[in-house]
Amino acid sequence: MLKLQLNSGRWDISFGSGISLSHSKEKPFASIVYRETVSVTERKRTFNKIIESKRIPLSDIKTAGLDTLIFSGDGHKLTIRFRENQYGVELAFSGEESLPYEFSIPAFEGEAVFGGGLHERLKLGSCELYDAENKIIPIFTTDRCRLIMFGTAGESYASFGPDAYLFGFDSCPRGAVILKGDSYAGLCGFMNTLMPYREFAAARSSDAYSLKDCFSLAFSGVSTAEIKEPELYSSILKSRKRSELIHRVEISCFSLNNDIYIPSAAAEDKKLKEYISKLSDIHCRLLPYLQHCREKAAAGIPQIRPDFWESTAYTSSHDAYSYFLGDDLFVSPDVEKGSRKKLVYLPAGTWVLLWTGEEYEGPAPYTIEAPLGSCPVFYRKGSEYEELFKGFSIGSAQT
Repeated sequence: MLKLQLNSGRWDISFGSGISLSHSKEKPFASIVYRETVSVTERKRTFNKIIESKRIPLSDIKTAGLDTLIFSGDGHKLTIRFRENQYGVELAFSGEESLPYEFSIPAFEGEAVFGGGLHERLKLGSCELYDAENKIIPIFTTDRCRLIMFGTAGESYASFGPDAYLFGFDSCPRGAVILKGDSYAGLCGFMNTLMPYREFAAARSSDAYSLKDCFSLAFSGVSTAEIKEPELYSSILKSRKRSELIHRVEISCFSLNNDIYIPSAAAEDKKLKEYISKLSDIHCRLLPYLQHCREKAAAGIPQIRPDFWESTAYTSSHDAYSYFLGDDLFVSPDVEKGSRKKLVYLPAGTWVLLWTGEEYEGPAPYTIEAPLGSCPVFYRKGSEYEELFKGFSIGSAQT
């Protein structure tokens, strides 16, 4: 139930689900913000810069029934209808379609924000995030298990400050969803009930191995994502970086790809062909588990997840490339050139090294042998697929 309470000049807008918003004349929840592109010259360099040209705060607020608020200012009006759900609240906006709106949502101290189609933790400060051409996802997740999503087809921006997150749009968005849960899995599963047929931007291949693309998409509620970069293979072969290609195929092996991409040029390299053949065989033997992952993905639970997915705390992340594949595999690819050992930070629980059967207790760091073609992969002890995971061996021929 929507509750509106005035505290020292600030309106607190709260709901039974624990979600809360704030509004005041100085820091309104909604504003109309015009921006323009200007040419700027600094240090003999000229570039375009987007600046704010006019701001109209919708500082007046009044109720219109039990579930509706009206924000207004300078002759403009925005009506927002609130509907609570299991994890939070859904907002339906009714405003002037052609006007550019900006919304302010309270920040939590020390909170890490992810998503929006970006690879890394989003830093404080302004950043342009989406445009209609690229169709990047306007969904954000935080390591406090908050999810913020806006429904829009237009261009947008966001600004992340210590006190508030600002989200701006070139036209009135259809609505928003603000959720708070106990786990990422719970939030993503619920998102799937809200938007079961949604489409997402494809993972970009500019980042190493596309793993961070997959993580970003996972934070945005994407259930599956392939790690496949065939356009990079030919350039790697031409530069004779065999080990780099094998590392990429290792990660492709431990993903939800339907198959492993094998470049035709690999047929000319006997050792490379041998490595890829072994990894392809491993991938095929994992198919029962991968099929299980795909079935869970259909329920909206991402199956390629960053290393702190279970802890829900960004501070527990130690490796930008380690990831969970489903519930029971933890993969820590070795991306260092020429390295044959990897410092692995295992998550909580008992984990078994896939290649040797050795057991390790987490959370804790371990230095693991990582010969080319055998990146550190662990399975969760007690997994229902434990018998499948036992006995894997792919050799470690040297290049």
